[in-house]
Amino acid sequence: MRALGSCLVMPACLALVLSLLGSATAAALAVNDCSVTAQVSSHWALSTGDNQYAASISLLLSNKGTGTIAVPYDISVEGVGYSEVVQALNFDSTGTSTGVINGTASLYWETLLPLSANTVNLGLIIQTTSNASNVAPTSVSIAGKTCNLNITQTPGAAPAGGAIESGSDSLTTSNGNIIGLDGNVLNLMGINFFGFDDGNTMVDGLWAGSDQLTLDFATIVYRIQLLGFNAVRLPFSFQNLYNAAPKSQTQTCSAVTTEAILSSVTYPGKTDIPADQPVPTQASPAAQTPGVCNDYVPSDTTLDRFAWVVSYLAANDFYILLDNQFNLDTTVLDDYQQWLTWWPSLISTISQDATASLRIMVDILNEPDCNGLKWSAANGKPGAGDLYLAAMDAIYAVNPNVLFFIEGTGQSGLADNWGDGLCTDASTISSYGISDPNPFFTTLMGKQYLDQACICLLLLSCYILLLFVVVAPHIYPPSISKATSNYAGSGLFNRLSLSFGTLNKAGYCLPDGTCHQFAVCIGETGTAFTNALDNPAMADFASYLSNTGSGADGLHNAISNVFWWAWNANSGDTKGLVQDDWLTVNWNKVDWLASVGLAPWYANQFNPSSTSSSSSAAIESYTEPSPPTSGDGFSTATNTSSYGTNSSAIAAESSATAGLTTVNASVIGVSGLAIDLVGVTWPGFDDGNTMFDGLLDSASSFSQDFQTQVQRILSLGFNTVKIPFSFNDLSGLQPLDFVINCTLPTTAQLQSSVSNPNVTSPPGRSIPALNASAATEISGTCNSYLPNDSVLDRFLYVVDFLATNNLYVVLSNNVTADNTVAVSPSMWIQSWATLVTAVSAYPASKSHLILDFIDYPDKAGLKWEANNGLPGSGLSLCYPMACISIRCDAA
Repeated sequence: MRALGSCLVMPACLALVLSLLGSATAAALAVNDCSVTAQVSSHWALSTGDNQYAASISLLLSNKGTGTIAVPYDISVEGVGYSEVVQALNFDSTGTSTGVINGTASLYWETLLPLSANTVNLGLIIQTTSNASNVAPTSVSIAGKTCNLNITQTPGAAPAGGAIESGSDSLTTSNGNIIGLDGNVLNLMGINFFGFDDGNTMVDGLWAGSDQLTLDFATIVYRIQLLGFNAVRLPFSFQNLYNAAPKSQTQTCSAVTTEAILSSVTYPGKTDIPADQPVPTQASPAAQTPGVCNDYVPSDTTLDRFAWVVSYLAANDFYILLDNQFNLDTTVLDDYQQWLTWWPSLISTISQDATASLRIMVDILNEPDCNGLKWSAANGKPGAGDLYLAAMDAIYAVNPNVLFFIEGTGQSGLADNWGDGLCTDASTISSYGISDPNPFFTTLMGKQYLDQACICLLLLSCYILLLFVVVAPHIYPPSISKATSNYAGSGLFNRLSLSFGTLNKAGYCLPDGTCHQFAVCIGETGTAFTNALDNPAMADFASYLSNTGSGADGLHNAISNVFWWAWNANSGDTKGLVQDDWLTVNWNKVDWLASVGLAPWYANQFNPSSTSSSSSAAIESYTEPSPPTSGDGFSTATNTSSYGTNSSAIAAESSATAGLTTVNASVIGVSGLAIDLVGVTWPGFDDGNTMFDGLLDSASSFSQDFQTQVQRILSLGFNTVKIPFSFNDLSGLQPLDFVINCTLPTTAQLQSSVSNPNVTSPPGRSIPALNASAATEISGTCNSYLPNDSVLDRFLYVVDFLATNNLYVVLSNNVTADNTVAVSPSMWIQSWATLVTAVSAYPASKSHLILDFIDYPDKAGLKWEANNGLPGSGLSLCYPMACISIRCDAA
């Protein structure tokens, strides 16, 4: 037998393989089994003669039948006056006849799976003699059978003079904004995703995990889309693209459901998503082979693979920024002519895809400072300004629709990091003794890709060329830039406006008074949010970008285009948007991006104000019993209150419903009587363990089983458990599995484990029974009752389990492990409000809850009053209370 991936080709497996990969070629395709959605995005007149027009048409194919439509398959597109295919995406033209265009789909990922399991997008620019208002196809056939045809949009008749009617039809800039394909202002919310620059010959990370969520490129792209990103920056090395053989990315993997994909990019614990919340779909998902990831990724050459990745992103509505990663690729210095040849060659290759040709942007040279380049030639090295102009001239001749991104250089002292440094103010340049970009900008102002001039494009239609240059500095906080001053507050704002901020408001002006406002895009920014200095720096940077609060200095307009560095978990200094498992999202970073415009699929941040019915599911594995009327605790803590009344701290209190309070320096318990809190600290939800520590560290069932440990804690006389936790752990990690095989101890063994071997227990004393025990425990196992859907749900479960068993619970935010309070005080406050709201959904938890807002505030550098850009810890004691009015009785 021959192995196919991890599946041995035995009869059952063979039947599955044949059904997916080829049995449909022998089966008759029924009429209307195929479905086509056609959209005409534009229609314009050509200048080649009378009655000559062109139309841009998108076809979305799907297969509603029960058999696979395997490649290659024939496609016929019929329409009024159709005469020629001028340009095509995913369609190999085989000829035309009157009104009919014929072609084939031959790429392996164009296989149409049954039951509409995938879609394939085709793009056509066709020539027609029709100037009718409807130039959409009248019929589409696949494999000789007519498909069900749906028309979603058609433009009106093309006007004389040939101006393209729908939008600008290319990316442009105007008045300091980027203008999208629809003619409206476009805000780029982007993510850097590297791998084509480091020898991997594909974006990194496709080696992580065991299922599609981390192993499959198309699924990762969908996750990026769901998080709200509309752009991807692809760092690359020309040496990798043209000289490195592609490494195989195909491997076996487990399939995942759409629900699992959504869950992976939804803030854990978020419960306020409306039931009818629309879920974005992929415009052109890859054809997946069950049990295999990335077999659709080309492996002929790295260049073709890179072009395919760009095309795939473009087909799924992303804008793509191509970035020559200068720190890893010095071709421009080693062989300038080769570099100048490769840039237009690369753009020409990618532009063969009609969709990608309109969605690509070019970051010509990443961080020129990294190899000592100045704006003008110096020290035996070319000037960055000259390199920019030469590359733009060469690329513009190949594709005049490309946006050019220009990074700063040579202004260390004013600029804090590579890629910044675009200051054009003469006095500032002189004062700092920094490199002068004015010769570059003066030359640029006369270039045709900056002029508003009428030129002729492909298809000979006259088109108004708008503005194609974007200023793209890189800005990082102190942990990356190593800045010791001007990284926050007015110092930061002044520095940013001097460098590039004024370019998008006052603009760059020539001596004759001609000025141009440049669009600005932050090509890189990021942090791991582990350095205390980064926190105020990033908070103030967000204010500057949004042009709000103290960041509104009057010198710049709001900057709404940002690329975060990076998706990659293997980004050493900044870490990734995903954590080391390449799966778990770092929600601190998403929240910062949301503050400057990112909108995840669920439309808002993790700020639920109420708990839905799904919140209560965390503790469904056991039912809270009726409160006991008496107890027979093995150990009893006796309290003498100011009222002279003795009470059992363990057994008698759950009958009361009041919360904790204080009177005359005494803590008043739920029974209304004074109590002494005798507690034990139990970490684990603060160190990445996603459960109390120790349950997997011993071969003994005494310490392996959670509820057994709770019973031992009660037996030793404790009435309180302090739980250190990290908001990052609760919301940013996946729960580890704690189910293990074990034999639970007998009552006698359990009693022995908590008895002093040198003391004889009083007659009749026995270990206390639990008020509530797990109802779904599997015989022969420990911890099978613990929730595994999310860390937050598990946390809610254990808090309620402890409280139901008459233990007071102290929730303590461990700032040593979690610096959310310093990174984003507002998010920290809302996180506390959300957590306490969720915990308080359970009556026992609500009445037994104690909040320790900041554990060891000194370790986070906090003082009582605000200091060094950090909030005062004293405020934290009142802010959460203002947010959590329902919990005033518990703190």
